[in-house]
Amino acid sequence: MQERAKSSLENSWDGSWWSDLRPRLALRAACQEDESFFFSIFCSIREPDFAFLGELERKNLLKLQFVAQQGHYQVNMPEAEHLIVLQDGGPIGRMTFVLRNDELHLAEIALLPDHRNHGIGSILMKRLIKAEAEQGHSIRLHVYKQSAAVRFYERLGFAIAKDDGAYLLMEKLPTIQGDFDGGKISKI
Repeated sequence: MQERAKSSLENSWDGSWWSDLRPRLALRAACQEDESFFFSIFCSIREPDFAFLGELERKNLLKLQFVAQQGHYQVNMPEAEHLIVLQDGGPIGRMTFVLRNDELHLAEIALLPDHRNHGIGSILMKRLIKAEAEQGHSIRLHVYKQSAAVRFYERLGFAIAKDDGAYLLMEKLPTIQGDFDGGKISKI
């Protein structure tokens, strides 16, 4: 199953670089050496939530939560694909997803703070949406209800499938609307 998800990305992201001035993006499979990078991304997202704590308490809590998240992925999504997003060869983000039946479950897409709000997330998501739609797969994800990401996913055509009070289950059916080219991303 992991190879199937990887294959759909490779077929869509054909290995070529952009010829214009947009940042060159690539994806590669994550490895054990990426754990500290994963932790950096995790902290960049969650640390503001715990700004009221002292530095040592905050770091300890973040480490506990990170270990819990990684454990959740291992137990509940052992076949998940973990990718590193590269820009001009350097790591700037991660994507974690798993293909089950005809649905791609996007567990995480995250970029380092300096790379957010520059259209990179949109490019990645548009390419993923296109690749999965071509295979007839819907995409599902959970997002915190109060997150600005809700609007981001709605702009990409995701709809709310379920609201549990704190989190939303959002779904994108396998259709492509508008310009979903987004540029080319290489797969390393």
